[in-house]
Amino acid sequence: KAFDELWERLRTDPDLASLFQELTGNALAQPLPAAVPLTLTELGACMELMQLMENVFLDLRLGDFWEHPDNRGWSMLFIMCAKSPRFRDAWTKVRHTYGIRFEYFCDQHLGLTRDRPVVRV
Repeated sequence: KAFDELWERLRTDPDLASLFQELTGNALAQPLPAAVPLTLTELGACMELMQLMENVFLDLRLGDFWEHPDNRGWSMLFIMCAKSPRFRDAWTKVRHTYGIRFEYFCDQHLGLTRDRPVVRV
């Protein structure tokens, strides 16, 4: 339900049209070059998407079952997001607010940056 609501907002909100195009327009392509600066509305949407991804990561134990066939749809969605320059920019700004296991997972499977060395609070 959370995914459906977020995706509908991304699809219909004119302020998120460019982000939605990035997320969906390059599903199988290489990461795009840097985009225009991230807006606060886009940052908020990306953070919601990241939280959804972390919830799925934890609920489905994607660290252990990333390659399981039943998780293919989630895998494709995560990969699509990781190719978006705006999503990558948002990740760089707020990755510290997510769990360290999720941050490692995103580095390993999605090529998103992580702290080196790990910064612990």
